[in-house]
Amino acid sequence: MVTTLATSEHQWSSWSAFRTATALSGPLFAYALSFLVVSTFWWANHRFVSSLRALSPRAIRASLLMLAFVIYALNVAAVSLAGFLLFRVAITDRLCSVPLSRDEIAERTVNMLDVPLVFVASVPIGLFWSPSAARYSWLALVLLGVAESWWFARRPPGHEPDPAR
Repeated sequence: MVTTLATSEHQWSSWSAFRTATALSGPLFAYALSFLVVSTFWWANHRFVSSLRALSPRAIRASLLMLAFVIYALNVAAVSLAGFLLFRVAITDRLCSVPLSRDEIAERTVNMLDVPLVFVASVPIGLFWSPSAARYSWLALVLLGVAESWWFARRPPGHEPDPAR
């Protein structure tokens, strides 16, 4: 299927695809937007590969690695954000069996958002520098975890639950 695309016949427009996606709502919009992001990378890769005079096995492997990395990194970010959304819904709907203080909510929020931040930031590193550098950038999660533990350990003990709950 990929080799039958002719890049000169029709220019794919990410803008028109985005307008179509924004007409959707809720989970369908999230899926359409994720599909748009991944397909934009795929189309850019296809255009680049089609400009080459030939493909070597190494070039094919590098191309597949880049595409797999983009999909993997964005999926990890999306799953992490979905987990954060679930956390926020549970807080908003007062579903926690033990009420959380504002500081506990803030700490969990920071802990949950560093994963999508690092994985989304790794995508341009992988595209414009190297896939290996992008994978190594995931180690930033270890440093962030240590920094967050240190920062939140400085919080004085005995915080009361959020009075708005």
